[in-house]
Amino acid sequence: MSGADAAEAAAAEFAGWVVSISDEPLAEALSARGAIELRHVLVMSRSLRQPVPPGAAVVCAADGMTVWPLSAQQLIRHSRELGELHYTAYPPGHPDHRHLAAAVAADELLAIARGEILGPLMPQSRVAVAKRAIVGACLLVDRPGQAPEGGPWVIDIFRDPDSPLTGIGKALLTDVLSASRTRGLPALSLVVSHRNVSARNLYAELGFTVAEESWILALPASNA
Repeated sequence: MSGADAAEAAAAEFAGWVVSISDEPLAEALSARGAIELRHVLVMSRSLRQPVPPGAAVVCAADGMTVWPLSAQQLIRHSRELGELHYTAYPPGHPDHRHLAAAVAADELLAIARGEILGPLMPQSRVAVAKRAIVGACLLVDRPGQAPEGGPWVIDIFRDPDSPLTGIGKALLTDVLSASRTRGLPALSLVVSHRNVSARNLYAELGFTVAEESWILALPASNA
């Protein structure tokens, strides 16, 4: 079956559905038939057999920022503060915006702390603090399966967009990479929106490569 035939069949069979497609020609053909792209994401992965760039973990040390381990209990205790920070980091219009309010983000963080989303929170999770205030966090969970679809998985990373500090995300992720490599973990994986260019560039800088690509499309309803 040709790509055009497959698109026509899918559009007819799943009219009105929201579908996830990992075949780029099929995604393009469906878009040409009126499908609306809701999200275009990349799964990126990094082997931990390769060393972590030296010095990156202390990129903000001169500015008074420190990176600390974040346990499930601490995530629960600071869920409201982190939820507000998450909502601020991903406001409406951001490629990775998904929460209608800070309280919704806090509830999701509580679920992550309880191991209810993808897998249990791992001790290599990190929080960034400056002047006694949380300015960012990187949450790692143990997702079932092997990399890139599973294994140690960065389920969320976010920083205070109003902080004057630079390199918060880099410091957090580098520390997570270093701690994970020391623990003997094989790889780290994550998903990022295609439109989030700054995040994609950071991940590429730290050695992550694209393993998979997918499109979430809303197919037009049938005219029948």
